[in-house]
Amino acid sequence: MFRSTRADAMLMPMRGQPLFLFALALAIGWSMGCSSTGPIAEPDVGERDATPPPIPDGCVIPEAPSVATMKAQVAFPDVRLTQPVFLTHAGDGSGRLFAVEKQGRILVFPNRRDATATVFLDIRERVFSKGGNDERGLLGLAFDPDYNDNGHLYVNYTANREGTPTVVSRFTVKPDDAGAAQADSELVLIGFDQPYSNHNGGMIAFGPDRMLYISAGDGGSGGDPQNNGQNLRTPLGTILRIDVSGAAVAGGYSVPPDNPFLGQGIDEVWAYGLRNVWRFSFDRLTGALWAADVGQRKIEEVDVIVRGGNYGWRVMEGSSCYNPDTDCDSDGLIGPVTEYDHGVGLSITGGYVYRGTRLPELAGSYVYADFADGQIFALSSSDDPVPPPLGHLVAEGFEVAEIARTGLRVSSFGEDEQGELYIVDYRSGQIFDLERAAPAPDAAAFPVTLTQTGCFTDVPSRTPHDSLVPYEVNSPLWSDGARKERFFVLPEGGKIGFNASGAWEFPERTTFVKHFFLDDDAGSRAVETRFLVRDSDGWHGYTYAWNAEQTEAFLLQSDARRDFSLEVGGVSETLVWHYPSQAQCRACHTVASGSVLGGSTNQLNRTVEVDGVGVEQIDHFVALGLFDAPVAAAAQLPRLPDPGGDASVATRARAYVHANCAHCHLPDGIATSDIDLRFETALSASRACDTAPRQGDLDVPGLRIIAPGDAARSSVYLRMLRRDDAGMPSLASSVVDDEGAELVRVWIDGLDGCDP
Repeated sequence: MFRSTRADAMLMPMRGQPLFLFALALAIGWSMGCSSTGPIAEPDVGERDATPPPIPDGCVIPEAPSVATMKAQVAFPDVRLTQPVFLTHAGDGSGRLFAVEKQGRILVFPNRRDATATVFLDIRERVFSKGGNDERGLLGLAFDPDYNDNGHLYVNYTANREGTPTVVSRFTVKPDDAGAAQADSELVLIGFDQPYSNHNGGMIAFGPDRMLYISAGDGGSGGDPQNNGQNLRTPLGTILRIDVSGAAVAGGYSVPPDNPFLGQGIDEVWAYGLRNVWRFSFDRLTGALWAADVGQRKIEEVDVIVRGGNYGWRVMEGSSCYNPDTDCDSDGLIGPVTEYDHGVGLSITGGYVYRGTRLPELAGSYVYADFADGQIFALSSSDDPVPPPLGHLVAEGFEVAEIARTGLRVSSFGEDEQGELYIVDYRSGQIFDLERAAPAPDAAAFPVTLTQTGCFTDVPSRTPHDSLVPYEVNSPLWSDGARKERFFVLPEGGKIGFNASGAWEFPERTTFVKHFFLDDDAGSRAVETRFLVRDSDGWHGYTYAWNAEQTEAFLLQSDARRDFSLEVGGVSETLVWHYPSQAQCRACHTVASGSVLGGSTNQLNRTVEVDGVGVEQIDHFVALGLFDAPVAAAAQLPRLPDPGGDASVATRARAYVHANCAHCHLPDGIATSDIDLRFETALSASRACDTAPRQGDLDVPGLRIIAPGDAARSSVYLRMLRRDDAGMPSLASSVVDDEGAELVRVWIDGLDGCDP
């Protein structure tokens, strides 16, 4: 339990303060504006581009346009970490940097390019940590302001014992131990149980007041089911503040007498109404406390934390209503300084106000990133405010710029003693810094209409250029019932790297094209054409929305939605079609998933019709000379069954789950769970069978991810039936796939164990 002896009374929310705290606006000179997204309108190509690019002879998509002015470069080539989540310095004048590994180690290395790292502290046996994106582990590190004198450092970790509690402990460096921390010197200061596996917060840092600040997430699951964010009787959903100074404080800390809720709840609480602050920092010049609060399904936000502030969760998600049961009463709540929606990115990572000298153009800017997409942003003041990027809401008088597009999994930023900024990449285990980039490709040269891509010789009839190769997959992704046509084109001289058991490797400048059609009693209409293009820095997705006349499709810059009226079997219905943003494309098309969903042997090994004759698709690709090496005959290679075919229920259901779930739910995938739903993974090895979900029970007693013989207790099936925050897929679908759900139900009900 949380270590506190204070009174445990509820504090009513603060009253008399507007949503965007007026006192904050006065203190830092900001006031908040708002924006909204209207219906989709066809772009006026003449206004956007008076001299459109020439139409190429063939499907040629130029390099991705970008306004980014910087790029990430490896700062320490010989420092390789495992699942790093933080970087900091000791403030002791040594210049050393300390990197936190999630599984329970802290490594130290000198701040120079040829550095190598050594172990500073190893407490792996005490830390609960799993692979992938599981959020538990060693999450935070802070050095005592008097570290040079007392050798104290503080860590925040998930303890490897029942309840997997969050623990904040002090360790000590002894002079006779060559500068390494003593694992046996631990003094536990605070501990509180975590009801779920996610939303542990984990950041700790000393403020300019020499107090220790601690972020505690709302306890996890989804949507804060216990309403911890608005409950001052729990440390969850808060930022805590304690005093660790002095040599003889009972329990290792005391509660500062100016904490705002003494005797009214948890005395240690400094601010509340937070979902999962993943990295906060103090501006080393002004002392302001900046926090990045990870959103639920819609909004990622940046807050400036003030004493006693209520930041709204779960009444609000950012500046938007989240819990309508509260009537979204925002009286007394503090809104975000800036926010972005999930058309921009999916999971914010907080950073620092830049106070270094190497990049003076960033001076005074708050730098932060998105974990899923690797974009890095800078929030700065502006005497001549410019419109914010699509999907952002920014304070009046300030602006947000995308300064780098990295493709990294930015788990944290870090500062050195001089205030220079570093980027921690969770996936590669390397540390990066920023440098100025070469001029970006000219955005005016990028095709804003389907005609300008050159991929179709006649756009209204969608006649593909001869260079496009049509293809089909065995188990398609559910797209709200849309019918699809697929093509790809390789660059001149480019070849495919074949892999019999995994994803194929496509050369740079490969382009994939996919049409989406909605069919009803009146016929078929094209609604969207998507492109996936491999550039020099990875894969980029673009979407073109078709006009009502079916004569042209126009590039969209952000996620959007459009209502379509359908008549199916004489029954009228409305379908809300979702057009994904580039960030949402990259969220699914990840390195772990093979980047090209369906670009694998088991998906592409099937019979297709070519010139009216049935042939094996892979044999056809061989005949076209598309591979860089000899390939076995298709009959000798694996293939997924068609979920709607005549194979066994079990194999058809596993193929459906593979296509619709496994691009996120696989090792190193973007999902926070650690299950593996790939077709080739045995059910007994999937970590999903007869396993309790870690992120909520859907109010179903005895819920399992897959409960053999009981689909009604299986979250894999139950989430397929929903399109709310608990539904799956979580992106780009508003319609339940009844046939797919029924297939999965029959399969699970027919299981008699985890090793069929």
